[in-house]
Amino acid sequence: MPVEDLLNLLVGAFDDHGAVRFELRQTPSRLRAPIGETSVLVAIVAGGSAALSTLVGGLLKVIEKRQENPGKIVVKGSNGATIEFPAGTSPETLAELADLAKTLAEPRIDLHL
Repeated sequence: MPVEDLLNLLVGAFDDHGAVRFELRQTPSRLRAPIGETSVLVAIVAGGSAALSTLVGGLLKVIEKRQENPGKIVVKGSNGATIEFPAGTSPETLAELADLAKTLAEPRIDLHL
């Protein structure tokens, strides 16, 4: 039912009562205007989806690469001698390498991740 018909119906129903007054107001819609072309909206969504997919794929590759190559630990002596071993080395091997590092003059431990 159109708003004007509803107003006329209410005025007619309460015509006997002089204290009742009806007023019709129109307010602007709170909805934003739609994007002009549907194809523009589809292109925006597709482009955003492709960019997000590329970003997530790249991040997953970086994480995978880090897991495959966790880095290495380098122990350098003041005389230039070095001992290098992977960061995922077992504790037993680390104990052996620590004993070997004690033989270096003033050992320094560097972590390369």
